[in-house]
Amino acid sequence: MFLRSLLFLASTLTLMPGQADAAGASPVAASMNVATPIPLQATPRAKLETDAHSHHQVLRVKRDFGAPGRDIVVDAWVPKSGVAQLAEVRLWWVETSQGDIRKPFGKKTKRRVKVKYNKKDDTHWVVTFGAGSKSFDFDVELDAKGQPTVFGDIKDGRKKVDHCEVQNARLFAKKMLDVTVGLDRLEVDCVDAKGVKHSGNLRRS
Repeated sequence: MFLRSLLFLASTLTLMPGQADAAGASPVAASMNVATPIPLQATPRAKLETDAHSHHQVLRVKRDFGAPGRDIVVDAWVPKSGVAQLAEVRLWWVETSQGDIRKPFGKKTKRRVKVKYNKKDDTHWVVTFGAGSKSFDFDVELDAKGQPTVFGDIKDGRKKVDHCEVQNARLFAKKMLDVTVGLDRLEVDCVDAKGVKHSGNLRRS
C-alpha cells in the first residue's frame, strides 16, 4: 500500500498541465484580494506582458524526471506605473517545446504537489513548493532597481548561506527501482551578499 501511494504521487508530478477554472481567475490573487495581471490559463509568452504590468521570469527550475520539454518557472509582474510593488508572483509549468507557453498545474497535481504564497509586503513574497514531507521556500523580492529577484537559504557543503540570490535551480526526484516516488532535493547556484558564488541544496522549509 505504501509503494502504491508513492507511485500515485509520482504520477501526479508528471501529469499534463491543467486548464484554469471557468472564470480563469488566479486563486493566488483571489486569496490575497489583489487583482491578477493575467488569468490563470494557458498563456503564450507574448501575452505575459500587459499594458499595465511588465512580466519578469525570475527563476526556471529544471527537473531530472517527468515529461521532457517542460520546466517549472516562477514569474512575477510589476506595475508599469513605477510603483514599487510585486503585483503577483506565480509558479507554474513552462512548455519549452511550445515556445515557452505557460500552463497552470492540473487538479490532480495540485492535490499532491502543494504551492503556497505568502505576501510579506508589497515588495516581498514567499513561495513554498513541495510534495509529501519535502517543501522548499523561495523569497521573491524587488531589488534596489525595482527588479524581481529570487533568494533562498542554502547549504553549501557544511556551510549555511542565508538570503543567497538564486540564479539556477534543479529539482531532483527520489526514486525507487528507477521509478519517481517523490521529491529529493533542490540544487541551486546562487550569489551571496558579498558577491561570492555558491552551489548547494536549498534548505527545506
